Amino acid sequence: MNRWQNFKKRYRLFRNWYKTVVPFNRLFHRPTLLRTRNGFNVWVRSVFSGDLTVVEGVLVLNEYRLNTLGLPENAVIYDLGANIGTFSLAVKKVCPQARIVAYEPIKENFFLLERNVPFAELHQEAVAGHTGAVSFDFNEQPHSHKMAIGGNLMLPARSLTDLITDQTVDLLKLDIEGAEFEVIEETDPALFKRIKRIVMETHGRGNWGEEKLRSLGYNTSLFWQQEGKNANAIIYGWHN
Repeated sequence: MNRWQNFKKRYRLFRNWYKTVVPFNRLFHRPTLLRTRNGFNVWVRSVFSGDLTVVEGVLVLNEYRLNTLGLPENAVIYDLGANIGTFSLAVKKVCPQARIVAYEPIKENFFLLERNVPFAELHQEAVAGHTGAVSFDFNEQPHSHKMAIGGNLMLPARSLTDLITDQTVDLLKLDIEGAEFEVIEETDPALFKRIKRIVMETHGRGNWGEEKLRSLGYNTSLFWQQEGKNANAIIYGWHN
């Protein structure tokens, strides 16, 4: 994308677009508040970070299609892998009275999450197949740190069973950088009877996401999918 194309894109996305383009962007290599054209105010770690792509996908392009899911006014929603809070912001717009519980283990992300979604119940923990310490493999992009055996940092984690005890959940969002498989596989199938809807990013592994959700009694729909061997997809599952 050339400079002119980038300018046009940023102008269409943000009311304060000047923060994101040359020469002004060099002043915003730090946490910055951006205002989208469709009414969201969101803090990003810098205008040079991958956060702008996340903001565009979740808040502008509506990749989770929240307005089509038929959520009740007082929905109970769990945002697992909350990152900087874009999903929770989108939920709040669709369901202003929803109870939102968000989990995000990475300190740099959680700092922005607190700024972006003060209305939610926030937990600085990972979600994994078991409760306890898990290792993370850090890379240069804090929004995509992954759980990995022998990683360079240990962080606290909770299992899905420990998060959702005796309550009914209207929507569970899972975007935990590849640990979705472990969480789904290691959770008692009976628990999913109390989770009415799931929206999940699969991070590769072929078609396991749709197949697994169907085996748990969900209808499924593919929201989007990238091509390639390790393609990501967003899958929506719901009970009748």
